[in-house]
Amino acid sequence: MNVPNVLSGLTDLTSQVKSNATSVVKTAAGKAAAVDSSSPPTPTAAMREILSQYDMADITPNDFSKLIQQLSEKGTISQKDMQELSSIRVDLENAGISSDESVNLLDFYQQRIAKVQEAAAHSPDATAVQPNIDLLVGRLSWLQKFAAVRQQGASSGVNTVA
Repeated sequence: MNVPNVLSGLTDLTSQVKSNATSVVKTAAGKAAAVDSSSPPTPTAAMREILSQYDMADITPNDFSKLIQQLSEKGTISQKDMQELSSIRVDLENAGISSDESVNLLDFYQQRIAKVQEAAAHSPDATAVQPNIDLLVGRLSWLQKFAAVRQQGASSGVNTVA
């Protein structure tokens, strides 16, 4: 009985199995990477990409409409959210801002909220104004979130100092 030959045969077989397993893992990893790179971006990534193109402190009503349309098309906002955001465009039109006039939406809503709060302070029924204030605060909150996402995307660039 020749035991060394049996052991070398097992060693060769083990090497082949390991080699094949490594090859299978590499092939699977390559396929997974290919699938990952061809899959559509997540809603969060799509939202960041879209918002990176728009500045809430310097935007036209037309551009804001394009923004919410793109967010809706990419599925990053619901139909209800789109309707709520569309009311911002209506507010701008009611304020006499032309469709191509640049506006700071954050300042616009902060000023509107301040005016409504001041009017409520002088009103005999201040509680009647609260739903209007809540609507305006909700719209400002959307805009602040959009601005924060845009700012976050801008600050995540490459650190050239490091």
